[in-house]
Amino acid sequence: MQKTIIKSSVILSMIIFFHHAIANDLVILKHEFGRRGWVDGHYENAEIYPLSKSKVTSSISNYENKEAKSLRKVSLDLSVKQKNNDVLATIKFKNRSDESYFFIKNNLPYDYLTLPSNAKTPISPLFCGLIFNVTTNDVKLFFFGSTCGYPGDLEHDEWLEIPARKGFSFTTRMNDYLYFLPGERAYNIDSSEFFIVTEKWFIEKSINKSLFNILTTYSWGCQLRKNIHSIFHGNERCEPDYISDELESFMHRFNFNGKNANYSFKIRTNQVSVVINGDHLHSLYDKS
Repeated sequence: MQKTIIKSSVILSMIIFFHHAIANDLVILKHEFGRRGWVDGHYENAEIYPLSKSKVTSSISNYENKEAKSLRKVSLDLSVKQKNNDVLATIKFKNRSDESYFFIKNNLPYDYLTLPSNAKTPISPLFCGLIFNVTTNDVKLFFFGSTCGYPGDLEHDEWLEIPARKGFSFTTRMNDYLYFLPGERAYNIDSSEFFIVTEKWFIEKSINKSLFNILTTYSWGCQLRKNIHSIFHGNERCEPDYISDELESFMHRFNFNGKNANYSFKIRTNQVSVVINGDHLHSLYDKS
C-alpha cells in the first residue's frame, strides 16, 4: 500500500512538472523589466513595461536543437543557482565529434577569452552580446550587454576553436547584466542561439570571397553630385562610380559567406527553471 502511494505521488509530480513545462512554452511574452531611467540624480523606480515587438525574436525549436546536438555529437548544458547575493549560471560545451568546431567570440565572455590557457576560469561578468533569455510568466528581463568591438568580417581569428573531444565551460554572475524582479519568483532560463561552424566553412568562405573580388568591377568615370557642401567645385563634387555585377548581387542575397548546411549549425542550451529571490541580490544599479 505504501509503495503504491509513493508511486502515485511520483507520477503526480511528473505530471505537474510536464504540465508546467508545456505551459511555459505556450506563454506569449508581453512585457519587459529591468530598465530604469535616471532622473534628478537617482534611478526611477523599476516598473514592468510593454515589450517592444522588435525584442520578440524567433528561435530554433526544441526538436531542431536536440536534432542538431545529436547529429553533430555535441552537448551544451546550462545550470543556474542562487548563491548568497548572486545568481550564478554555468555553461558547459562538449565536442564529442572527430572534427573541430568554432564559436564566434562575441558570444563568449570577454574575461574567459583573454585568459591564458593554463589559468583558472573566473566568474565572468562581461559578454559581448545577448547570451541568456530569462522570463517569468509573460515578462522578459532586459539584458544589459556589452560590445567588445570585434571586427565584423568573421575571419578565422574572430572564432574560438574547440578541437575534437574537447570542450569548455564558464560561470557568469547573471545579476551583473540582468535586473531581477523583487521578491521570490520562478524563472525560466536558457541561452540564445550559438552559431557554430566547421573548418570547411572557412574554406568555402575563402573561395567565395575570392570569386566575389574577381566579379567586382569598378568604373572610375565621374558622376557629378550636385548640391553637396564641399570645398571642391563649389557645390558640386566628382565621385567614382561603383558598378555591381549581377552575380555579385546574387551572392550577397544568398550570403556569400556560404550556405552549405553541412558546414554550420545552431544550438542553444537546455532550459532550466529556478526560483530566485530578487530582494537578496546585488544589483547592477548598486554599482552605478
